[in-house]
Amino acid sequence: MTTPPKISPALWPTTAWRLAAVAALALLPALSAGAAEPVYYYDGPQRIAIVRQPELVAEFAASRRTAQAAPVAGPATTPVAGDQVVRIVRVNAASGAAAAAAPGQGQSPVYRQGSSPSGRLMALPGGVLVKFQPAWSASRINAWLAGRGLPPAQAQAIGPGWYLVPTAPGLVALETANALQESGAVLAASPNWWTETAKR
Repeated sequence: MTTPPKISPALWPTTAWRLAAVAALALLPALSAGAAEPVYYYDGPQRIAIVRQPELVAEFAASRRTAQAAPVAGPATTPVAGDQVVRIVRVNAASGAAAAAAPGQGQSPVYRQGSSPSGRLMALPGGVLVKFQPAWSASRINAWLAGRGLPPAQAQAIGPGWYLVPTAPGLVALETANALQESGAVLAASPNWWTETAKR
């Protein structure tokens, strides 16, 4: 199955991010202190392995323009990659280790595709792209989401049945996507990944 196009995080209302962050926590069981976070996502029915880069943190431009997120960049960090949407930094010292272990609001863990050190960097700007059953109307979709504590979805022009379910940036987007896919009620659910542009 073809991976759906990414939707710019600049298009999503900040209020929806806040609502989605609370809603997704209600949807999913709380993680225990020692539990491992998901290390996979779905592309249609296929489970794709990803590897977290524990020394890296992604900070998104929309969050840097507000006071919602404490900036990661500083003496303990080194810029690694990024573009107009995201800045990825490497945490260099123990003083910044907590930021990498638990990114704040508006920030995201960083992953690589597959197990190769050359795999593209990936981060979670927020939002889940979901393909619903063709027979489902918008009102039925939103009622189904509301029953799971999620906000209304936004129809996308990428094809019939595709909607964007808003979430906050970060791990909550990955957890929500996996939970929706594993519910068996949708045709596809995948995080709206930011993916590093291939180096030429």
